[in-house]
Amino acid sequence: MDQALREGKLIRLSRGPHWLDLHPRMVKAGRTIKAKTLVDCMRALPFDEALAIADSALREKDFTPEGVALLASTIKGRGAVTAQRVAREATGKAANAFESVARAIALDIPGLHVQAQFPVRVNGSLTIHPDLADPALGVAIECEGFEWHGDSAQLVRDCERYNHLVLLGWTVIRFGWVHVIEQPGYVRRVISRLVTERPLVA
Repeated sequence: MDQALREGKLIRLSRGPHWLDLHPRMVKAGRTIKAKTLVDCMRALPFDEALAIADSALREKDFTPEGVALLASTIKGRGAVTAQRVAREATGKAANAFESVARAIALDIPGLHVQAQFPVRVNGSLTIHPDLADPALGVAIECEGFEWHGDSAQLVRDCERYNHLVLLGWTVIRFGWVHVIEQPGYVRRVISRLVTERPLVA
């Protein structure tokens, strides 16, 4: 969870600050405790931002999936529906907030059922994990960070990874940080069109 908060540049904080009185049990060393922070994020933030925080909480092992679900179940009234959806969809497999926001977009597209880091067996010794994948449709969605591909060896490995997927019959689409964070409508349109047209192409 701390990692996602440090990656604030990846989250579109679209709402202003919220003020409330905290019970002393909710504060430790001058900071709101993690459980309270997660509850407030799931309750108050848009789905994509809340999912990124919950994914990070699981990735950093601050909470278990059962713990996140329990916290969401305590939320009543405003934000309860979003919080419960976040708890259902959260996973520690997402590598970063970038991938979490991309998954949030994909989860809203009818007919698409993506999983984070889904294992795709290439041969007996090689398994690759697309950032997002719908195995039923054979669609892989990759989130491309500029810093990650600044290394030529990593770029070569990723090209080979994409080629493996295509040769296995998968359709691979790629989005950059600017697409996902600043142009979510574009991402939604591209994926929606792919989901609609893919059965006709297969």
